[in-house]
Amino acid sequence: MKRLLAFAPKLPQAADLEPFSHTLDFLTQDFDITWIDPLENHLDLTFSEYADFWRKYLSKYLESYDAFIGFSLGGFILIDNLEQFLHKNKVIILISAPNHLDESLKNKLQTVLSLSHAGKTKEATDLLNQYVFETTSDFEKARKEPWSIITKRLQYGLGYVLAHQLPTELKASNVIVHQLVGEKSRLVTKNNILNTAKTITHIIPMAGNRVLEDNPSFSQKLIKELLYAEK
Repeated sequence: MKRLLAFAPKLPQAADLEPFSHTLDFLTQDFDITWIDPLENHLDLTFSEYADFWRKYLSKYLESYDAFIGFSLGGFILIDNLEQFLHKNKVIILISAPNHLDESLKNKLQTVLSLSHAGKTKEATDLLNQYVFETTSDFEKARKEPWSIITKRLQYGLGYVLAHQLPTELKASNVIVHQLVGEKSRLVTKNNILNTAKTITHIIPMAGNRVLEDNPSFSQKLIKELLYAEK
């Protein structure tokens, strides 16, 4: 059985990883999937130390996996380390993961972050969920962890994406990357994908930021094709 390493997005709380992980259940017959919560146990690191942690992590474990899937922040981390995949026979699939922050995305993330820094993490989380899920929701009903932890995860995850500079050589990268973006996404759009020589962008119809939840049949079929084509 092949092995797949999946980097989750910036989930509001660690408890959200288990239900989110079921989005890849359609692959479990052929892949042994390891999930990573990118905001677990690393929030006391500086942003520079955080980037270095993932650089070392992938350097150590890259050869242990056949394929990599990164959602949003998780994909951002993989983008930051694409040079490690050069000349490696690995499948890389990124879902709603920006490699370029235009003004629209920056403004939305900054608005959410500013709300949280103003002591309004509940409103910030509800607004971010509105961008992600296309609907208005009350996060309080789904909350399982203290607001202090949720605040720290939100501020760290969004702060890192806004502050971190991706490698300047990214545009010239020769690593094949499949980028999946929702046609109707209000957060990460095709404008946030800087096409490199080997970037292949797939627009998912009738989908927002969570493509596997918004259009599962189309997204699952595509991901299977991308993974199994490499067998």
